[in-house]
Amino acid sequence: DGVPELEPYLRPGLDVIRVGRDVVLEDFDPPRVEIRSRERRVTLQVPFTARHQLENLLSAVAAAQAVGVEPSGRVDVSFGAMRGERVTLPSGAVVINDCYNANPLSMRAALDDLATQAPEGRRVAVLGDMLELGRDEEAAHRELGEYAASTGVDVLIAVGPRSRAAAEAFGGETHVVADAAEAAAVASKVVGPGDLVLVKASRGIGLEAVTEALARG
Repeated sequence: DGVPELEPYLRPGLDVIRVGRDVVLEDFDPPRVEIRSRERRVTLQVPFTARHQLENLLSAVAAAQAVGVEPSGRVDVSFGAMRGERVTLPSGAVVINDCYNANPLSMRAALDDLATQAPEGRRVAVLGDMLELGRDEEAAHRELGEYAASTGVDVLIAVGPRSRAAAEAFGGETHVVADAAEAAAVASKVVGPGDLVLVKASRGIGLEAVTEALARG
């Protein structure tokens, strides 16, 4: 609801549309989205289920209406490789391949999305190191482990030296491995039919190896 850094530039006479105040989410029942934008109702069909994408959608609706376009119907959008890709395995397990990058906020968003889904099997999180966090990195990884537990993750595979703190804080079934190659080997043994698997880490961890190994069976 507004960006404080922009306030000094909002001179009189500007028509300011604030996401979260003027443009708000009314309902999200994928693929259907209901948005209220300045008392107008906008109904869209979207190709995603992740709730953290809704903030971008609200901003897009605000921008479209600002230039006189009334959005409706189906939204055609595609996401880059390793950014929330869903890969269905022959066993029926599903991998959410989101290993392009990671930070504390995006990790929480991905875990929130995982928590909204009800797989036939377990929720498995393969989470690797978040890089370039500086002196707060141990605390950030510990908080990540606690958050994973609170969102209903059944199994955690922690990848890398920093993620050991996440594993210690998780408290449930945990597998601690050194790198992506080890993670791929462990995941191939742990993941079963019907499981939903989140794979996420900073780009330098190369965690796409896990998705590739699981897809090969």
